[in-house]
Amino acid sequence: MNVIQTEALLKNFGNLTAVDCVDLAVPAASVYGFLGPNGAGKTTTIRMLLGLIQPSGGRVILFGKEYDDNRIEILKRVGALVEQPSLYPHLTGWENLEIIRRYRSLERVEITRVLELVDLAKDSRRLVRHYSTGMRQRLGLAIALMGMPPLLILDEPTNGLDPAGIHEIRALITRLSQSFGVTVFLSSHLLNEVEQIATCIGIINNGNLIFQGTQDDLRLKIPQCVHFELDYPEAAKKVLEAEGRTVKVVSASGVLVPIDGRADTASLSRRLINNGISITEMRIDQPTLEDIFLDLTEAAGAAK
Repeated sequence: MNVIQTEALLKNFGNLTAVDCVDLAVPAASVYGFLGPNGAGKTTTIRMLLGLIQPSGGRVILFGKEYDDNRIEILKRVGALVEQPSLYPHLTGWENLEIIRRYRSLERVEITRVLELVDLAKDSRRLVRHYSTGMRQRLGLAIALMGMPPLLILDEPTNGLDPAGIHEIRALITRLSQSFGVTVFLSSHLLNEVEQIATCIGIINNGNLIFQGTQDDLRLKIPQCVHFELDYPEAAKKVLEAEGRTVKVVSASGVLVPIDGRADTASLSRRLINNGISITEMRIDQPTLEDIFLDLTEAAGAAK
């Protein structure tokens, strides 16, 4: 079942189309990485999912129910952190959580649980005005986790965190999904972090959803490449281009060539050696999420 589903989701601001007929499908218990350049429509989409702004068209369906018809029931099952958390700076971290606890009629132990989850217990009695950006972000995440909602929607959840904090939040998100079946929908500009935890990826560019699927599906968008280190890269380029291959000189001694399996690599090697070009090193380069993201968004931008 898809916990989040949208159909032709549209948002216009005057003559600007910020989100253009987006069809999201977020499976239960998945970690869905929602990626896109700045201004691509990520935060606007998230705000529509949470009912913070009204769509210009289309449908939002959460837990199999129309959002507009079941708003209160749905929001009870959703935890969210959108941009910077809204906090009371004149209160302590604990007191901020106490307000949420009372409003939602939760047990007091829930505060202790979420503070430990986000590693903020030792600072919970400090005034929020004295918190760093990273500590405020942790407190916002703790608020989102109150009551263990089955769906978390997180917009840049690691904003302001140091590398150790980012690692902790990454581990927490993975544990919530794998151990508790929580569905996590998160946007982030840290592609290497998303690559390590996301089971599904959605890429939005200029308001259009240009990819949606698993990471394995995404990697099929860009072929593997073989990286040759050799004496004469320009000569190698000329030899392989004569065979109709695409060749990129990447250093004073290296070329990169898209391939189709091991047999293709062996064929390229023989071709170079037969033309008197010595190979000093050869390795297969797997495209990273960042490589694929840049390729897809640049291609989409050029097409537009």
